[in-house]
Amino acid sequence: MTTHNAIELQLHRRMDGLRQQLLVAHSHRNIVKYVSSLSADYSPELDGAPYFFRVTFLANAASTVIRLHTFFDKPHTLSMCNLFDFVEKNITILSEDAYSARLRLSGDSEARIRRLAAKRPMITRDTVQQHRLEVEGLPKTNLRIWRHQLLAHVNLDAVLEQKEIGKTYPIVWAEIDTILAKLHCILNLYYQAYDASGFAWGLDRQYEVKRILDALRNDHKRRRAYAQRLLKKSQA
Repeated sequence: MTTHNAIELQLHRRMDGLRQQLLVAHSHRNIVKYVSSLSADYSPELDGAPYFFRVTFLANAASTVIRLHTFFDKPHTLSMCNLFDFVEKNITILSEDAYSARLRLSGDSEARIRRLAAKRPMITRDTVQQHRLEVEGLPKTNLRIWRHQLLAHVNLDAVLEQKEIGKTYPIVWAEIDTILAKLHCILNLYYQAYDASGFAWGLDRQYEVKRILDALRNDHKRRRAYAQRLLKKSQA
């Protein structure tokens, strides 16, 4: 393997690692959204197992926060800063010549390569700097506070002062959605500039939570029907 191919492999592994983190964070965010949306239709069932659903909600919220925080943790391998540093140091890897060579190796025709090259985003050092600014400007303050004071370890001062981190620094889901959308947009540009690929969030899934709630609902109906039969017998 040549040095250039080794660099390409490193870039692709970094992008794939970031993509996987982002997809998992988005999936857990969707579970939070999904569980929240069920509260109106399944309020009796949720009241029947509050601990389970609270833990489900908090576990997925924590996973979303921790995974998204990774994107802003500069020393971390899977951070946007790390990706930007690597691309700036090896900017020719995203040149049009390198792009076309990769597509040829994958078997694309020259005509298709020309069509794709005409539409592909250009990634330059100036582009990378712009992306740095966009990522730095995202509403990430609460992610860092939650990660450092609540999820990575319990902040002793906060415990002694009986501070509730969740209330003092609440997770604002609109901010989470903004972060997810921006990271998805930027990372997709690098995939497109690399080999004309990209990635979507995927289809919304029906989560197991609803099956549990439906099972609880059916059990409640069975119990009510049984109680009504007993009542009728006692009144006969």
